[in-house]
Amino acid sequence: MLANIHVKNMALIKEADISLGKGLNILSGETGAGKSILLGSIAVALGLQNFKGFAREDADYALSELVFVIENEEQRQALLELEIPVEDGEVIISRRLSKGRTTSKINGETVPVSMVRKAGTLLIDIHGQHENQSLLHIRKHLELLDDFAGEKLTLAKENYKTCYQEYGELKKELQQAQLDNATRAKEMDFLSFEIGEIEEAALQKGEDEALEDDYKRLANGKEILESVLEAHQLCASDGASEAIGRALRSLASVSEYDSDLKALYNQLMDVDSLLNDFNREISGYADELDVDEETLKKTEERLDLINHLKTKYGDTIEKIAGEKAGIIKPGVPVLFDGSSKKAAEVIKAKASELGVSCREVTKNAYEIQEVHRKYIAFSRRSAYDKDVIFQVPMCGCYQAMNAELALEALEYLLAGEEIHMDRWKEALAELHWEGRMERVGAHITVDGAHNPGAMEAFVESVKALDESERGEMVLLFSAVSDKKYDQMIEYLCENLDVKAYVVTQIEDERGVPAEKLADVFRRYTDRPVYCKERLEDAVRTAMNERGETGEIYCLGSLYLVGMMKKLLAGGAIDA
Repeated sequence: MLANIHVKNMALIKEADISLGKGLNILSGETGAGKSILLGSIAVALGLQNFKGFAREDADYALSELVFVIENEEQRQALLELEIPVEDGEVIISRRLSKGRTTSKINGETVPVSMVRKAGTLLIDIHGQHENQSLLHIRKHLELLDDFAGEKLTLAKENYKTCYQEYGELKKELQQAQLDNATRAKEMDFLSFEIGEIEEAALQKGEDEALEDDYKRLANGKEILESVLEAHQLCASDGASEAIGRALRSLASVSEYDSDLKALYNQLMDVDSLLNDFNREISGYADELDVDEETLKKTEERLDLINHLKTKYGDTIEKIAGEKAGIIKPGVPVLFDGSSKKAAEVIKAKASELGVSCREVTKNAYEIQEVHRKYIAFSRRSAYDKDVIFQVPMCGCYQAMNAELALEALEYLLAGEEIHMDRWKEALAELHWEGRMERVGAHITVDGAHNPGAMEAFVESVKALDESERGEMVLLFSAVSDKKYDQMIEYLCENLDVKAYVVTQIEDERGVPAEKLADVFRRYTDRPVYCKERLEDAVRTAMNERGETGEIYCLGSLYLVGMMKKLLAGGAIDA
């Protein structure tokens, strides 16, 4: 029960102290007497409103204080769960505005305003005029009906909720099962991209919180250092420390004459010891404080990446890590590429959690026989069809793993049925995967390699080609700013023999400026690096550089692949 309202310097009210009794209490008065101000003051005290519009501008401070009498044990226990003690059967809540700063207190202890709001919900209900009109809303009728039914309806509601959730999941699975092959392929490609994006980040538990702390320290390093040095100067020999030393010397000669004075002397000795410890520690802190700009830049970039992933996949690193295995469903067996140890661990853990069978496919499951510009041929190492040669009409070595996964899935789905191996071979031979080592012109290949892992796969695929098919290589490159393009460029320059590099800029706000990419290439190679902002100009330059027998490889971004295919389809360049 609200027992007392104390208000000071709130609008018309200079000061008011109102005691309330049990039962109905009525505040009456003329318009402008301050009734609404009192109700507003209650809302201010409970953190539901701020002081703006209430606090008197001519006063040094404004105060709203409420005294509640706790009337039942249930209410008392609810307050204790919030770690709010009930002293003498009362709880006092107050908020004070002084010099632009607001202070909230419960029973004399300063607390966040959020704690005040939580306590308020347990202590008082505030209803305004016209609130009865909510009864006209149909949704309110359901709430009232549920309240009236009470526990009798709770079990039925929970059962309905469970059934509806199951219905939603089954409906979703049915919709997914009905997707056509093209849509399914696009979804798989997108999911693969997302998994790769998360894997590439190599997130560590608690890393985001540590980086936040580092960033705040580094970003404000200059201000921190100035404040630390000033504090040390004030507290060291020419400041507080010297003053305390003089005070100790002054008291030392008389402290033996009075026990109370001796106690004060000892207290000051403790203060002196603490201050000396403080001076040593703050001096060490100043010596170790690192305000390096490069470290700040790297911290900021890493933090931006993590926050980007949080926005897409979850608000914690743990949720992001779980997102990789989010496509695993109860009752659905799992077949996956086990090339990445970290990803394999997550997938196997999720499969075990859901109690589904899980098969890890490694590179030992197949053997690449030939790599040509137009296809890659491989055999399986299973006893049943080890002599059968499969062909995938793309030269990317990683397509052998993709094909093996598809064959493993077919074997599982068709277990016990007749296997038509020739039909499986024909199906693989007719595959088309856009943007994956895709031939788009007589001498132009595009590949959507846009992260370090994909770049390694691209290099492996190109190196597997016969030298006569590989030709003199000209690389056309671009990237977006949130990818590790520096790392990708370094790997390309160190692992491929390239005639020339041509960089351009993609048509996206995240696109890295062409000149910036060119500078990175020049850092790692002594081969010619051409910078062309327009893709059309970049393609013409690459075609001039390739000569009669050279080959152009376009990579670095899926955006770039799309732009290239659009450019060639428009007929602006004869490829």
